[in-house]
Amino acid sequence: MGSLQKLLALYLLLTGAVSAVVLLFPGLVVLGFYLFIVPGLILSLVPTAFLWGCVFAAAWFAAKSFLGDTALAALLAAALTALTLSVVTQPFRAAGQALYAETLLPDVTPPFRIPMSGDIRIEVPAPRWDNLNPRGSDKRRGFACDNLCVALLFTPGVDSVTIHRTTPSLPAPRRKGAPAFDREAQTYRLVPPSACPQGGLRPDFQGHNGLFPAPVEEGRALLAEWQARLALQHCLQRSAPLEQHDILIRHRRETAAYRFTKYWGLTPQISKTESIELQNAAGEVLLRRLEISVSMPSPWLTISFAGGPETMRAGWGRTVLTNKSPASSVSLLKELEQHTNTRGR
Repeated sequence: MGSLQKLLALYLLLTGAVSAVVLLFPGLVVLGFYLFIVPGLILSLVPTAFLWGCVFAAAWFAAKSFLGDTALAALLAAALTALTLSVVTQPFRAAGQALYAETLLPDVTPPFRIPMSGDIRIEVPAPRWDNLNPRGSDKRRGFACDNLCVALLFTPGVDSVTIHRTTPSLPAPRRKGAPAFDREAQTYRLVPPSACPQGGLRPDFQGHNGLFPAPVEEGRALLAEWQARLALQHCLQRSAPLEQHDILIRHRRETAAYRFTKYWGLTPQISKTESIELQNAAGEVLLRRLEISVSMPSPWLTISFAGGPETMRAGWGRTVLTNKSPASSVSLLKELEQHTNTRGR
């Protein structure tokens, strides 16, 4: 068995040298995949091979002190290596599954279409800036009234639409006296043309929300109808955001920011949260769709690479526990189209 020690030393020397280069310059993995695929695959596996070799070497030297330089010592070292690489991740995986269970909320589907009426508040992660209209007296651009805003305003029974930025799921404590709304939040209404002596505001029909899924011709016809009605029958006005609302449409999207522990920490974390909720004035949830992903260590302790050519980073191998497949991801417009009476479906 003396040859095992020499072979092990050579193995650790080679894999250790390659691992050092790859970990210092992780972009080499991407280059390897671009060139011939197989070199990239080998380079991505070498750090894990070195890690496992180190654990095996430690286990073998410990077993050899009791059993001598025998085959039995090598078999025991292999078993200890497998056990160690598996057991070390289990507490963190259990914590990840608990975090997933604690954070997951059930989807809520209304038994009938939710009637949009009264004062509507829309909260989205990144409202579109109003670059089509002059700034108000406070010199702020404000958030624009886009296609979704206009669709709601043309829905019978809707009085106003307030555009607001979504707050984080776990907001920091609000300072005493701090405003309840984003400083750029706006409330929009349709009023008679006589109420706009200087002309009404221009809606942002190129807004990021776009039209509800519809054939191209149907979408063009709807836009033409809206533009004609705004020119002849209605005028779009804005004001400071209303405090109250009858229906709240809230879309949240959060992803984990880069942290060193994201790659080299074993602690589980929520890597993505996206949700859509419709609530009434009392806070009752009328509709909910939630997509959540929790990142936790792989069943075996490994080293993996993630990112693109310029952002490639190494870290502990991780798996993601999620409640949604890519085909069933959260879509605000899809849910509103299916479960509300919003004008423009």
